[in-house]
Amino acid sequence: MQKKILAMAVAGAFAAAPALASADDAVTLYGQVKYEVGAIDGATDNWQGTGLAIGSDNRDLTHSTMGSRLGIRGSEDLGGGLTGIFRIQGNFGGPGGLFGGALNTGEETWVGVDGDFGQVRLGRSDTAMKNAMKPFRAFTDTLADFNSRPGRVGWDGMALNSWQRADGIHYQSPDFAGFTFGATLEPVGEKTDSYYSINAIYEMGPMNFSGAYETQTSTSDGYGALDNARMHQDIDSWHAGFSFDFGQGDVGVKYHLWDGDSGAPGMFNDNKLEQVVVPANFRVTDQINLRAAIQYNSWDDGETFVDEESSWTNVAFGAQYHFSNRTEAFVNIWNDGISGVTATNGNNGWGLADDGTHVGVGLRHSF
Repeated sequence: MQKKILAMAVAGAFAAAPALASADDAVTLYGQVKYEVGAIDGATDNWQGTGLAIGSDNRDLTHSTMGSRLGIRGSEDLGGGLTGIFRIQGNFGGPGGLFGGALNTGEETWVGVDGDFGQVRLGRSDTAMKNAMKPFRAFTDTLADFNSRPGRVGWDGMALNSWQRADGIHYQSPDFAGFTFGATLEPVGEKTDSYYSINAIYEMGPMNFSGAYETQTSTSDGYGALDNARMHQDIDSWHAGFSFDFGQGDVGVKYHLWDGDSGAPGMFNDNKLEQVVVPANFRVTDQINLRAAIQYNSWDDGETFVDEESSWTNVAFGAQYHFSNRTEAFVNIWNDGISGVTATNGNNGWGLADDGTHVGVGLRHSF
């Protein structure tokens, strides 16, 4: 009862005009608080003898609240088999420093309807590409996550990221005997150019098969689901994956391809980047879970800026201890195959992690 009253109070803070939820409304406050300390191997402070400080050249102690979030979700029976739904979800940081700041709603902010036809969301939500890749993420909300996150490649302090949300129209089909499909359309403000993605997922018992495609043709730099320092136009991206739940755990394999057209910027001009991710989980007991992931990345033509590598492999191992269904402690050890993959507070927050071995320990509670 107290949680429901608090959820209504927080929801009122986001509304233009306060209003009381009706008796037919279902509003839930939920979230997660997580804190982690990592020992990160900092990159050199004298890159290739140039004097350019790209790291601390030390073992940096890094703190992270990545994954700490607060959200409100709700639904209303509209009659005729329709349900109105909404979600407002954002992150909040820890005590000051790099992770300080107020709650933002950058994760999920959407309103939609659900019925026999499926579900439609209008606003900011996960893309169809991201939804297809979710079974292949082994180290969610930890410092080791960037090492092996599916659909994301980090190097030299930059990132190519298909693990995204989009501001637009999202559709999710009903379940057709294990088969579902989804689509995302995000207008990017330049004539008819847009970002869009589609997926198809088939679940058959313990097996999951998935495929997805995304593209963004706009020349708008700084807007759209695929925008970042390395790609903002003329990029096509494909995903194919298979996962198997064997009862005591699960294992999967995922392939990703980014294909740059002749008009793509920088290293993606007529170039391809391929990725293979293999995640695994094994439940030793009801409380102890072991996890691991391997991520292999390869440029078709070209090398990265700092380490001058055309291919590299990231590896991560970890253990989780579940005190309950909502509280867990974890420890992770991972090795980056190239500089700039893992986040670090070193070098005044601008440093890169080295292509070395790192350790993270943390505690997480969800509600």
